[in-house]
Amino acid sequence: GCSLILFGGHSHSIDEETYLAGLRSFLHLQPQVDLRSTPIDILVTTPGKGGAATSIYGFGTTLFYLPMYFLGKLMSLFVGSAWQEQVLRLFLFSTNSIALGITCAGIYLCSRQFGAYRRVSIGGTFAYGLGSFAFANAGTGFSEQITAMFLIVGFYFFIRNRTKNDFGIALSGLFIGCSVLMRPSALIFVPLIIVNLVFSVSRKHLIVKSCSFMAGVAPPVLVMFVYNAWKWGNPLDSGYPDLSYNTPWYEGLYGLFFSSGKGLVWFAPIVIVSLVFGFRAIQKFKIDSLTLWLCVLINAILFCRFEVWSGDDAYGPRYMGIVLPLLVLLAIIGSSHINRVAVWIAFLFGLPSALAGSLIYVNASNASRLQKILDTVGSSSVQQDGSYNWTLTRRSVNFTPRLSQLVEHIASIPQAFQQTLKSFHRESVPFAGGVKSGLSWYISPERIDIWWLYWIESGAPLIFLSLIFIPIFMLIRGLIILKKIPAGFAPAEQMRNE
Repeated sequence: GCSLILFGGHSHSIDEETYLAGLRSFLHLQPQVDLRSTPIDILVTTPGKGGAATSIYGFGTTLFYLPMYFLGKLMSLFVGSAWQEQVLRLFLFSTNSIALGITCAGIYLCSRQFGAYRRVSIGGTFAYGLGSFAFANAGTGFSEQITAMFLIVGFYFFIRNRTKNDFGIALSGLFIGCSVLMRPSALIFVPLIIVNLVFSVSRKHLIVKSCSFMAGVAPPVLVMFVYNAWKWGNPLDSGYPDLSYNTPWYEGLYGLFFSSGKGLVWFAPIVIVSLVFGFRAIQKFKIDSLTLWLCVLINAILFCRFEVWSGDDAYGPRYMGIVLPLLVLLAIIGSSHINRVAVWIAFLFGLPSALAGSLIYVNASNASRLQKILDTVGSSSVQQDGSYNWTLTRRSVNFTPRLSQLVEHIASIPQAFQQTLKSFHRESVPFAGGVKSGLSWYISPERIDIWWLYWIESGAPLIFLSLIFIPIFMLIRGLIILKKIPAGFAPAEQMRNE
């Protein structure tokens, strides 16, 4: 509910524009993107089967986008043609907000499955959903939020059913497989779940349980292979071009967890609770906690050597957003019987990070601080051919505290409020001049990035402002449900029976 009230309702990067272009080409049963409707310089394309330019991204995000795309397409019929693209994007880019809510439900249910206290479970869930960069990224169209959703839901079905229900284990595999469909890198989690089964079920049931899990994993992975063959001519070709993995592993790992520009401890303070009380989680639930830690560490190791390990223009270390729910679960399990207020303190400290990332459009912030970055880097920021030295610039942004993305976002809020008040009644249609003009409309000048403020500012049909009552109702209803949940300890066996 909170996310749907405060999200931007527009794309945040060329990645999201590429997702949308790929979705539209898929609906026309064509692997290549339509470059007449979408300029090539705002897409990330690669030669597909036959050499035509096609989106580099796979089928998972396209599939999960479809319901809100069709709903947006339907609702856009109620406005004039100049506003139809804006309405479509408003619904389409609410998808990750819905995924955030499901992820939060998964974290809460998992923590109760492990016997965590109600207040600790709620506090930890709030620390994720409202007190971390996950809240800001839920307003984007990046695939990490959906991947995280399928991962935590799959893990919930796994711990709930592994000892008795083969169909539940198959469902777990299906959701884990869907996370692979979203991001092929999630395939690294599959063998870790199998290893967990080896140590947590009896030998006579191991083969059946493992086969049930893999039977669930198989359909989404097969869909991915078929899509790859249709789009690129090779089932094992994911579409991604050759990427540079030239960052020293120690620099990437430190950057992902502790750097001033992209460190998890700043953008998700709940991670500090995970690090402090993680040993306690291992003592209480050894196999499961080790599985969670291995998922987190292997994901970090996979991305730490990537040239843009930081996720580049995204808010916070977005690649770690895939496993952030697992870190939150470790924090809840570890602190539940030792320090019940730790997760709530993390939630309060994380609120500024979450709100700053949601209220300030990340690319507007990047554009406004570019000159400051170049001045800090100095003459070495420009290469001999006149182009920017982005490798050096990225390093400065990620490891220089005064250039921190988080600091810049928080510092920009007062000015953004003032600029928003000045911009009301601008009476201009964002996409009247095409997609590219619509994207430029958002980035300048810097202002508060909330969809209903844009609608008022741009003179959009006010009938759609009534949509705000839907997330408000969700928010109120959610608080009522939380109040009714029984307090206290939830034994794992009792939760399984329920």
